[in-house]
Amino acid sequence: IVDDQLIVKWFSNPASPEVVGVRLHHLRGAGFSEMPRHYGEVTWQDGATATLVATVTQFLPDARDGWTWCVEGLRAHVAHSPTACNGSCPGWFAAELGAMLGRFHAAAATPTSVLPQPVVWVEGDEIARWASRCAARVREALTVYRTELGDTDSLTSLWASEVERITSVERAPTVVVHGDLHVGQILRSIDGSELTIIDLEGDPLDSRPTAFES
Repeated sequence: IVDDQLIVKWFSNPASPEVVGVRLHHLRGAGFSEMPRHYGEVTWQDGATATLVATVTQFLPDARDGWTWCVEGLRAHVAHSPTACNGSCPGWFAAELGAMLGRFHAAAATPTSVLPQPVVWVEGDEIARWASRCAARVREALTVYRTELGDTDSLTSLWASEVERITSVERAPTVVVHGDLHVGQILRSIDGSELTIIDLEGDPLDSRPTAFES
């Protein structure tokens, strides 16, 4: 954080600037403004190959992330009886949050000069690769969280059947997505009037290559 104005995000695993830059510039070009201002990227040029080293975005010092405002709102909501809630308590944010995320994904699917064809249809081998990657992540989760999950045999069977359903899809549309969307990535302004989605650049500590996902 620089002077409470900028966030410089350094990538331990250099990424492709075409991926990070396209996502941010495309959303801005589609008219989506509910994200911090993006000032630019720092890249390293090695011959003909450029890799992303850091991104520079706006810092919002007075905003609170969803792990704070969502939790506080839900606690206030469940603290009173249903008959006492008229829809104005802090926990009544689902429609507002859903509408903002709807605008985000609509912008992602809107053609711009950056991405003239943002919706890409995939089939066959690519869908099979999705299933393979998903199955690998399931196996990883079952191994890492074996103690917390308890009966992993039944979970293995359940999740394997769900992953298998992916292979039944013949054709599917894809768009640019956030990639790590949860309430911690949604900031609310201090006066409660604005929501902002952050971390569109990706996780700088992630050891996997940054890429578009479906």
